[in-house]
Amino acid sequence: MFLNIFLSFSAMIFLAALGWIIFAAFTKRGRNFTFGGDILMTYKGGESRLKKQVHTFRVHAIDSGNTRKIGLEVNGSRFGEHEMIPFVMTVEETQKLITAMERAIKYQRNN
Repeated sequence: MFLNIFLSFSAMIFLAALGWIIFAAFTKRGRNFTFGGDILMTYKGGESRLKKQVHTFRVHAIDSGNTRKIGLEVNGSRFGEHEMIPFVMTVEETQKLITAMERAIKYQRNN
């Protein structure tokens, strides 16, 4: 009896977690919740193919109440796997990241 209750409870938790993952990854409302605000605009950022894994990048303009933020979404997938990593930054933090990336590009081109 205890085993049946435990297995039923475990199955319910598993199905709830699976439902949450599908909701957060594949619906706009789920992405809004993941990024902590309304996604106002989405821009395609590019793609990286490394070691049979494909990463796609998207940049979001996010309205999170009284502040505007920038969201970076990194989607990684390979056969049988999918992961989505959200980054949320202020405009100032985003500008620092852009400056660092520009310096790295300049270094690579000059050396």
